[in-house]
Amino acid sequence: TWWSRFGRWDAIAWRPDVTARRLSAWITHADFLLTGADEAFTASFRGQIARHTRHVFCAARFAPAGDARIAAAAGLAVAGLYFRGGRRWIRRGTDLLARELESQILADGNHVSRNPAALYRCLRALTLLRAHLITAQADVPAAVQHAIDRMAPMLRFLCHGDGGLALFHGAAKEDVRTIKAVLALSATQAKPPASAPYGGFERLAAERTLVIIDS
Repeated sequence: TWWSRFGRWDAIAWRPDVTARRLSAWITHADFLLTGADEAFTASFRGQIARHTRHVFCAARFAPAGDARIAAAAGLAVAGLYFRGGRRWIRRGTDLLARELESQILADGNHVSRNPAALYRCLRALTLLRAHLITAQADVPAAVQHAIDRMAPMLRFLCHGDGGLALFHGAAKEDVRTIKAVLALSATQAKPPASAPYGGFERLAAERTLVIIDS
């Protein structure tokens, strides 16, 4: 149904970051989607994966500024792992990712926008990429690992006691179960830091009371 409605073109559906997120999701769940599928569906699915990848390869650098570019770069690198000759896609994706991580992720792990939801979306893209790299027995770029190691404790810092995000600077609610799954996938057990001086947040905890302050 999606292919018939949006498979050729749609301004939102084919935006580089949206395409990359969908591409990562389809690749992640490919075994489930193709189990028992007929030849026509399998051929269409693989054709769409290839088309998505070519589109993101050409358009990733034109994704909207911010976490959208991290999503686009990570999705391109994921796709490159599963194509013969995909090394250039991996290289393009990881090079763009390294540049964006350097400019967007602060020293304390916060996202430069100070939006907790943007931080969560970035960490989700990076942990998914790392999981695919490990599955493919490929090296995890140092920039990706270092970013995950800083971002996961900061995401814990910016979550309330029920696991939900603190809603600062345009953040919207995200599914708590998914947030917890992303933190688990980060494989980082570090506790929230005592302070977030670069992002400009403080966190006060006493018994069951938790206060997160934009300072």
